[in-house]
Amino acid sequence: MRERSQKIEWAYFADTLESIDAALLVTDLSGEFHALRARVDRATVSARHAEGGGRLLCGQCSVPVRITGHRDGSWRWFYHVRNSPRCPWYSGKFVAPDLLAARVHRGRQEGARHTRLKLAIADALARDPRNSEIKIDCVRMGRILLGERRKPDVAFVRDGQEWAIELQVSWLPGTEAAGRDRYYEREGVRLLWLFPGRARGQFTQEDEAAKNVRNVFTFSDIEIAASRERGELLLLCHYKSPALRGGAIVDEPATALISLADLKNDNLRPFYFDYDAACVHLRSPSEERSRKAATEYLRAALRYFESDFASTTSDAFVNARDNLADAGFPEVREYFFEAQMRRLLSIRVGRPVGYKVATVYQVVDASLLQPSATQQRPLMHVFAAALLAWRPPMETRHWARIKEVCRRPTALDRRFDRLASFLFPELAPYLAAERRADLELSATP
Repeated sequence: MRERSQKIEWAYFADTLESIDAALLVTDLSGEFHALRARVDRATVSARHAEGGGRLLCGQCSVPVRITGHRDGSWRWFYHVRNSPRCPWYSGKFVAPDLLAARVHRGRQEGARHTRLKLAIADALARDPRNSEIKIDCVRMGRILLGERRKPDVAFVRDGQEWAIELQVSWLPGTEAAGRDRYYEREGVRLLWLFPGRARGQFTQEDEAAKNVRNVFTFSDIEIAASRERGELLLLCHYKSPALRGGAIVDEPATALISLADLKNDNLRPFYFDYDAACVHLRSPSEERSRKAATEYLRAALRYFESDFASTTSDAFVNARDNLADAGFPEVREYFFEAQMRRLLSIRVGRPVGYKVATVYQVVDASLLQPSATQQRPLMHVFAAALLAWRPPMETRHWARIKEVCRRPTALDRRFDRLASFLFPELAPYLAAERRADLELSATP
């Protein structure tokens, strides 16, 4: 048995001539690697049945190759699927002990644990009246290709649709899994892969996640007990939940205890959580998402300003600001607006926020009324709207001074009217088109 090594520098797909560099296998530690493995395995199985020529070939000798590697992702490599002694990249045939065992038993090294879980699955299915014709280890003959057959761990019919459950406790070659996928898809059977627990980095599980919208289903003693209590088969779904962090989508691991009724059956590979749809939802602004982002931004901004811009609150503020920008308000990222937010929050809460002064009037006076503050006056109508809507406590003489300044001619900047109206709905009537809140404030008794 030889040592594992990466000698094949690159390979290519026979149908598209798309090349894959060996370095990509090592650097790409995401789900794309397992999607690539699944593609190669499907092509390998199809070639066995003369159904296509999309196999992955060695860049030197054009002999078919496959992909394998360490479970922890630290090293991955191509290997020839048959002898090619004349190829300078050929390094012999590596056959690991688990691969040898899997080939002998076609991936079915079943033991007591496997049998116990199968019986528990069948028992849970039998408790649900929507399931019928429940069978364990029953050979199913192909109806499309005569002579082709499979023996699913558990087979049953649910609402008139045939289902198959493959319980994978031990290691399974990728081509064997791809062969089962191909068989059940062609036969029109819904296929559900189950594992006794989530083992991140295990190739069989990661390959299935790549083929199943990043969903992996497990069934263990906890789910057995829950299934008996509920009277139906319950599974634990492991999935990636996308979230916006600092304007970028970050995957967060999540789990959910589900029943068969919770699965989406749009195709023959049922899944629970639609990762792609969730990403689209995050990227496209919606009223609910925008409102949530606005609420988080107001909360984070108040904490950030009141903490005197402490580093412990800055990350939350930046993330909230970026999320609001991605939800349809990119103008919130402008530093000019950030400075105005302190003044608006001060007027709203009736005390200085982010300023080392004693009263709200001092915030307004220093920012808007002094001759040196002329650069801020383009937003005078926004602050006038805030003063009209919230009426912070101020002395009569201070109100008079503000009204006097509002009467002075100024060119208004309405770039932030939509954002201010969304953050503070009570300001929206005053910031509507053609309205001049500054002149309205100047005319108030």
